[in-house]
Amino acid sequence: MIYIHLSICLFDKINSSYEPFFVDKSNNQKAAMRILLLFTASMLSLVTEAQDVINQVSKWSVGIHASPDYAFRTLFIREPDDSSTDIFNSRQDIEQAKLGYSYGFRLNRELSKHWSLETGLVLSNKGYETVKLNLTYGSIIDPRNWSQYYYEPDPTSQLQFRYSFYYIGLPIQAVFRVGEKKLSFNTSAGLSFNSLLAKQISTMRHKQSGGVEQNKSTYEYDFNKFGIDALGAVAVSYRIKNRIRIQGGPRVNYSLTDLIDAPITARLWSAGMDFAAYFSLRSK
Repeated sequence: MIYIHLSICLFDKINSSYEPFFVDKSNNQKAAMRILLLFTASMLSLVTEAQDVINQVSKWSVGIHASPDYAFRTLFIREPDDSSTDIFNSRQDIEQAKLGYSYGFRLNRELSKHWSLETGLVLSNKGYETVKLNLTYGSIIDPRNWSQYYYEPDPTSQLQFRYSFYYIGLPIQAVFRVGEKKLSFNTSAGLSFNSLLAKQISTMRHKQSGGVEQNKSTYEYDFNKFGIDALGAVAVSYRIKNRIRIQGGPRVNYSLTDLIDAPITARLWSAGMDFAAYFSLRSK
């Protein structure tokens, strides 16, 4: 390094003036100045080397992320017949996507210049909802046991049902990265192993006056408690400091397992914009 080379040059000059150091006063002052410069240069060299060590980052990084999601489901008929087909078609007509979300933390380990492995924990809200319904006799049918719910027609309001499923997941995915040190492009794929935390149905009565009455209750049916999702994402990553980078991009989750064991079942999926911040750990 420059500081070490300067120190060596100064030390050589001190050696060359070693004898006059004890004889001539002016030489003594010059030699003292040289010693001071040598000491300063040595300290600068040590500080610079220490700073280089501090600034070195390890292959490990931790991150936080959040995503607003477009959440929905794909229906399947397990036992096809005329009744199940009618119910399937009815649900396809009245059910739609709802707003969901996911957030959590990530742990990333670099394997090479382009590849890394990532895991973490994520909390997610998935599900779907119905359109606003003008209720009439026997208009709501339970998709699990085909029983009917009876309501008196109310021309002054509409009902809407929202089905929410809350999961905690353990994602494991491979990440491929290309680009420069500052700006890079990532693509990732993997699996998430999920556990159902809660299930909720929200009943919303939309009044013609503009008000909404909402009632939330626990969805009592025996939904499968564990599931597996396929994950896929692309993102743009920007390093704002040596140890800090931010990234954002679209992400998709699709369940590989059924939501419920019933004649008509569903698989949940969601798509959203994922935003994340990563903090690289210091190397020892």
